[in-house]
Amino acid sequence: MIARRSAHFLSWLVWLLAMGATSCVVNPVPTPAAGGTTSLAADATSGGATDNGSQDDATASAKDTAYVPDATAVESFVPATATQAGVSGIFGDHVAIYEPGVPSSGKLVVLLPNRDLQPKDYTQILRIAAQRGHRVLGLAYPSTNAAQVCKIDGNCYEYLHHETLDGQDHSDKVVVGYNNCIEQRLAFALQWLVNYRPGQGWGSYVSGNTPLWQSIIIVGDGEGAGQAGFIGKVRSVARVVLLQGPLDSTPQGPAAWIASSAQTPASAWYGLADNTSSDFSTISANWLAIGLGSSQSPVSTLGAFGSAHGLVTDGPLTPASGDDPDLKPAWWYLFTP
Repeated sequence: MIARRSAHFLSWLVWLLAMGATSCVVNPVPTPAAGGTTSLAADATSGGATDNGSQDDATASAKDTAYVPDATAVESFVPATATQAGVSGIFGDHVAIYEPGVPSSGKLVVLLPNRDLQPKDYTQILRIAAQRGHRVLGLAYPSTNAAQVCKIDGNCYEYLHHETLDGQDHSDKVVVGYNNCIEQRLAFALQWLVNYRPGQGWGSYVSGNTPLWQSIIIVGDGEGAGQAGFIGKVRSVARVVLLQGPLDSTPQGPAAWIASSAQTPASAWYGLADNTSSDFSTISANWLAIGLGSSQSPVSTLGAFGSAHGLVTDGPLTPASGDDPDLKPAWWYLFTP
């Protein structure tokens, strides 16, 4: 857990895993140095080349070493409407980041934005994930104000998230459709990257129209944390990272899906939240039900998070928080390969 205090004094608080699952332990690492100019390619280039990137180049891990970002990092806007006929562009464009100067982790980070936000708003956070050796994709998807739609129905959240994930008719509250559900929008975006950004290794994370979830770190912010958490329940993913969420709750407590059994093991769940926000009591209760832990203890060494899975800060957590020097060690830790 992280807490920022006045006069630049920083003390750290840690949420320990209550379920006793094995956790990843990392050594403190320096804040990554600022990178050089990146290239931002917004338009599709011609051609339909196959993906010639290395699909298993995780020969060296950046886990416990500082990395100075390569100045040749490639950032691409992926036009959602260009990835497949019938895909809506009203949710914004996807953002993909590839760091050719970093040994690959063999994982893909997929970030689901908060409602009313777009992947481009999360560029700083996405860059940190890329610096850790991951391929990175901020995914534009049909987010819904789940609390407003579901109100006191604790089962409604599950049906809503399920339909948003696979496009099947699980919920009478939303109409998502096959082409605009998360699984297909993700698969289409990856196929576009294979064709228009060849040599970057995106083909490692998709087979036909199916994302290869076991190699995917799913990250969600706010409303997106609810969706990411649900995906971790019904798909076996490499890691779940919950930012300022999940928010799914009723007056009786966490939504029904929160405490359900999960395909992703407890050791692969992580969270980061602002404990001064009005939503923190809801987030805390949901973290407890998921299994992220309940006890708090101070940590005096910057970035020494030990076996923590739930981290908290006493300051704002925003899409631009990747630029916050106090929070960078936390991002570095959360995206540890």
